[in-house]
Amino acid sequence: MSLMLKIGIVGLGNVSGVHLAAIEKNPDAVLAAACDIDSSKRSAAGSDAAFYTDLKTMLENEKLDCLHVCLPHHLNIPACIMAAEKNINVFMEKPVGIGKRDIEQLCGELDNIKVGVCFQNRYNETSIALKEIISKEIYGKIIGIKGIVAWNRDKKYYSTTWRGSLEQAGSGVMMNQAIHTIDLMQYFAGPVAWVKGITGNLLHEELTVEDTACAHFSFESGASGVFYSTVTHVRNSPVEIEVSFEKAVLKIIKDKLLLIDDDEHLLAQNSDGHGGKDYWGNKHGDAIKEFHNLLIGKPGSSVSVDEAAQSVYIIEAIAKSAREGEKIYLK
Repeated sequence: MSLMLKIGIVGLGNVSGVHLAAIEKNPDAVLAAACDIDSSKRSAAGSDAAFYTDLKTMLENEKLDCLHVCLPHHLNIPACIMAAEKNINVFMEKPVGIGKRDIEQLCGELDNIKVGVCFQNRYNETSIALKEIISKEIYGKIIGIKGIVAWNRDKKYYSTTWRGSLEQAGSGVMMNQAIHTIDLMQYFAGPVAWVKGITGNLLHEELTVEDTACAHFSFESGASGVFYSTVTHVRNSPVEIEVSFEKAVLKIIKDKLLLIDDDEHLLAQNSDGHGGKDYWGNKHGDAIKEFHNLLIGKPGSSVSVDEAAQSVYIIEAIAKSAREGEKIYLK
């Protein structure tokens, strides 16, 4: 592989903008090709990149080092497998798949390529600082964690029909919006032993996916967790993650990590991001650059398929618990 990465991208919808910006800013990468079934999106990729409306054709014609996958959820793994068959590395938007069977199909194709999944909030300074505090047990062990997502998604959002389809999205608010919070909860507190959950539709009754979900997590460490997510709020409120330690309570909210006692003490704060919206998390550029660095032999990092799969398994378990009314144990 040359030091100048030849990048392709498939899917030129909303989230592709942060990928295109990160590729453009990286002196070690060049956008060689772009693909979308809608030819009217050709201009989004600029005039220097070859444009295709068929991914198979693009992968056959272009000698790419990495493919960025920015597709509807159910298309992520088919696109990744197509790239793997051409020995092309992949950086994909979440989720890594829409279920365990889906992910297991991908895992059999990864012998010769690297795959990174975009969980950009792991790259926030607040997340990095909290992870270090946890690893050093500065305030003792974690005994509990809380994650809250209260956003707004209206009927116009679901007019892009795959978002409201259980078969194509895999889940609603949990997979589309709250997956980053679920990821951070298990990233901080460790593997989940079992969940008990409730899901439903408070507002968008026409959908086959949930607009609201809540769950109790029991972690292998003995810690407990509470999770709540909805897209029925009037605005996109900042995500809140609160961690109870043996000796202190810490909270990530908006762009700050706070120590909570009689007052609030600032422990860390996020710097300006590189793409994305503040309430999503705006460290896409950092996540992308880190993965590109791995490909050219520089120090870097990525969220692997196995790591990214954990949040999908948790979401599957919450949905199953809601259907069956029982605790669901994760293996």
